[in-house]
Amino acid sequence: MACAIAGGTLLLLFALLAPLAWERVRAERLKNLWKIACIAVQAAEQRGGSGAQKRAYAQALLRDRYPRLGARAAEALLEAAVRELA
Repeated sequence: MACAIAGGTLLLLFALLAPLAWERVRAERLKNLWKIACIAVQAAEQRGGSGAQKRAYAQALLRDRYPRLGARAAEALLEAAVRELA
């Protein structure tokens, strides 16, 4: 009986704390994604070339690091990084 109560308490505790832990992981991943996007934009600027070449280079860097990132999300993220760094 005591084991069942302890197990239930543990399950309840896990159910309450798991979403908080995942939220922290998501926030950390988003922060890292933002840093990589800013680095990609800065690297493209240093590399030079036309605007289309810079955009393609930054997208390639971002997509190499985050292959599951969609094209529209990558484009929006890079555009925001350009505006932030300008």
